[in-house]
Amino acid sequence: MPKHGIPKQKKMRGMNKHQKKAHRRGEDRLRGNEVEYYLELAYSSNAEDRVEAMDNLCPCHVRKSIDKVWVALYKGMVDPDLRVRRAAWHTLDDGGNPNDPRLQPLLEKIAKEETDAKLRQRALDLIAATRKVEDQKEMLLAQKTHTFSGRCDWCGASNVPVSYDYETEFETNGTKRFALVCEACETV
Repeated sequence: MPKHGIPKQKKMRGMNKHQKKAHRRGEDRLRGNEVEYYLELAYSSNAEDRVEAMDNLCPCHVRKSIDKVWVALYKGMVDPDLRVRRAAWHTLDDGGNPNDPRLQPLLEKIAKEETDAKLRQRALDLIAATRKVEDQKEMLLAQKTHTFSGRCDWCGASNVPVSYDYETEFETNGTKRFALVCEACETV
């Protein structure tokens, strides 16, 4: 121990900020049988036990993607007790997996059947956010790929949006390249 009774901190050279954050003191990690203990509490008949389980099965405590933990959290989201549902939602807000395919049908069910207005709104917000991402994906996929400004090889127009015509090749100075075509020429 150095002077003044302050313990020396562990050196974290060679780590990026995310790795350093993961090793920082703060949230206690759950290990092996502790995870099993909280999984048992998640299926307890006592609501207090289920609330404690939902609070402690947080991804920041578990630090692994364990399928049984996600199933227990999803079960907690539709629990009959409001406190358990709120704890499960809080845990999912801290580090949930919004891309899990099991979550979408559950959110649809919660949006229809939830009695608490705040939790219902959270479900509706997540559904809307997921749909927005899906719509953006479809829009990006529908866009023409590799469109850039250039000169069309067919009509000679310059500084127009062009893309590669992969069916036509030109050879110039011993090198081959695909033809560049504008939208007007592509539709002809």
